[in-house]
Amino acid sequence: MEVGNSNITFSLGEKDGIKITIESPLIIQETLQKIIKGWVFEESKPKIDIFIKKTDKRYSLQSKRINSKPRDDFLDFINDLLNEIAITFGQKSNLKLIHCVAYENIHKKNILVFGRHGSGKSSYMIKNQDKILNVFSDDILLFSKKKLSFYSLGFPIRVRRPVKNFKFIKTNTLLGERLCYILSKDLFIKEFKTLFFPDYIFEMSNDHQLKEQNILNLDKKIHEYMISF
Repeated sequence: MEVGNSNITFSLGEKDGIKITIESPLIIQETLQKIIKGWVFEESKPKIDIFIKKTDKRYSLQSKRINSKPRDDFLDFINDLLNEIAITFGQKSNLKLIHCVAYENIHKKNILVFGRHGSGKSSYMIKNQDKILNVFSDDILLFSKKKLSFYSLGFPIRVRRPVKNFKFIKTNTLLGERLCYILSKDLFIKEFKTLFFPDYIFEMSNDHQLKEQNILNLDKKIHEYMISF
């Protein structure tokens, strides 16, 4: 691994399984190690999956799938990178990505809330923080069609600024111009590949209305909210 002004190459993924190899400035690895849970980081020199370029304080990424536009704000770029890490792992593992919120409430029940991008899933998490014990996802879950099981990604809670009604906002966050990543231990984020299966399912409409769904409709909702890549 090279350190200094040049890029470094590292991998992250499962301990004895699938890895994603990234070439980037050192700050990217340091940031990922701070904000994502349960991913194993290793020095690496094989074929690159994601290449990250910094030009005049602007970051962009390249992969087989995309060439992203340069980002002026660092956390906007980290958001792009986390999405690409999730998609790349999904491609390599043959797991699907599902748009949803998943958490364990204070009554030890697992709740799954399906919702589109921008429907208010993360805001729902913040408003109900006192009722939440463990967080499996605030936006995306991994899903195995073969095992009919969900798995967490270990990503932090992400909300758009301004953030209201979050009591730990001053000390447990990373703040960007438009985004905020919440790292609070009070909303415990489950580690990468933690198994999840819902006791109750809900759907969040685009106008932020929450409606309970019959658990028998779970398969239908999974396919409806599956992310294409």
